[in-house]
Amino acid sequence: MANSIAISSGHALYVRGSSDIIDEVTEARRVTDKTAEYLRQLGVTTYVFHDDTSRTQNQNLSTIVNFHNSKNRELDVSIHFNSAGRTNNPLGVEVLYYDQSGLAANVSQAIANASGIKNRGAKQRKELYFLRKTSKPAILIEVCFVSSTADVELYRKNFDAICRAIAETLAGKRLSQPTPQQTAAPVTPSTGNIGVGSVVTVAAHATHYQTGQPIASFVKGNRYKVIQVKDVRGGNSTKAFLLDGIMSWVWEQDIVEAGGQAAPQQQAAKKRYIVLPSNAATWTVYKLDRPPVKANKANIAGTLKPSKFGGLEYEILEDLGGWVFKIRTGDFGTVKIYGAPSTGAQIVEK
Repeated sequence: MANSIAISSGHALYVRGSSDIIDEVTEARRVTDKTAEYLRQLGVTTYVFHDDTSRTQNQNLSTIVNFHNSKNRELDVSIHFNSAGRTNNPLGVEVLYYDQSGLAANVSQAIANASGIKNRGAKQRKELYFLRKTSKPAILIEVCFVSSTADVELYRKNFDAICRAIAETLAGKRLSQPTPQQTAAPVTPSTGNIGVGSVVTVAAHATHYQTGQPIASFVKGNRYKVIQVKDVRGGNSTKAFLLDGIMSWVWEQDIVEAGGQAAPQQQAAKKRYIVLPSNAATWTVYKLDRPPVKANKANIAGTLKPSKFGGLEYEILEDLGGWVFKIRTGDFGTVKIYGAPSTGAQIVEK
């Protein structure tokens, strides 16, 4: 199908979309980035955009459309998530279109097939700004409902498969299958006796933490000590383990028992840090259960003062996607922070 595609996440950093069990802006950016990665693997020229500047809905819409229309591409794609009242019932995926009913139907079906999410199908929406104003054929994907526990569970479990399905349908090509290690020797512990204090290795095939966030490549293959265990239901696991050093929950299916002592600190994987510039007088941090939006004061956990200390540096405890990170501060405890390159922040490894 398309050999060149412009793909963007819906809404903006300061013009938020829906937020319930999951946050639309955060998840749309994750899907956009992963889908773009697969499109490029398929040989598709891919342009990616996330709006980090707009302050109003009208500005946001025109900023996104202007980006798309500035690119030499064959197809425009916008990634969104739907919302309704909180429910445990499945609600589903749908794809909106102006005049691309066939493509919209195919993408919606592909996502449903890959994830088990209910297929609501293709829906014509000629009044939507993105679909009206982009100068090339366009679709708007509503991946699932952020307010449906059934949808969110399937989305989290099948995130990678969803992104692969979108990319393959848009490109009209198939990605190579996952490497055989996915079905190699069992990756669940052979003894079943892993507990607090056990030393484990994060398996090479692991893709996402139990919380749904992606696992960085430098985490895999390294040994960590288990500091907490909890019962879960998801994937092929009944337990998840909180690992020292990365401070993240890993599925039981994604670790193997290592035994012995944890690797010395100097041999451990590099850690990532967010560095706040010395010329920044203030820097807002946000509560863990709220999206990073300044406009809503209830979201704000506190304000850091980088210039007072000649700049500040914090270890990244978890990458939440969309340039949002979890850090631990002395004054406000564990919080979220936004650190896109456009803010002047730097992400370093050491």
